[in-house]
Amino acid sequence: MRTPTRHRPAASVTRRRTPPTAAAPPTGPTPPTGPTSLAGLRTRLVVLAGLAVAGAAAGISWWAVAALLLTCLAIPVAVAVQGGPCPARALFFLPSRPRSTRHRPERTNHDARLRSSGRTPAHPG
Repeated sequence: MRTPTRHRPAASVTRRRTPPTAAAPPTGPTPPTGPTSLAGLRTRLVVLAGLAVAGAAAGISWWAVAALLLTCLAIPVAVAVQGGPCPARALFFLPSRPRSTRHRPERTNHDARLRSSGRTPAHPG
């Protein structure tokens, strides 16, 4: 005896077009996940510079070496644009501000004579 089979309608009849209920994922650029440490950027900079030097020594194409060198140049520029001059200086282990070396000129006899007479070099009259 045969078992009865159920009759299935065609797939085109049972499918309904329903609008998607969930929002589509954004297609734009992904937001940054967080700040990258200067130590990590410094490591990438050294690695890219080393690859550029090794590639030039090995004789790879000039455009590949140029791309590596331009990427090396882009890292400090990006750090400076994002954080200003202080993080860019810290990337290269430079002090955050150049220290002023105030040079105090030694007094000469001419200056001493002016001071003793009550006149200063700025106001000789």
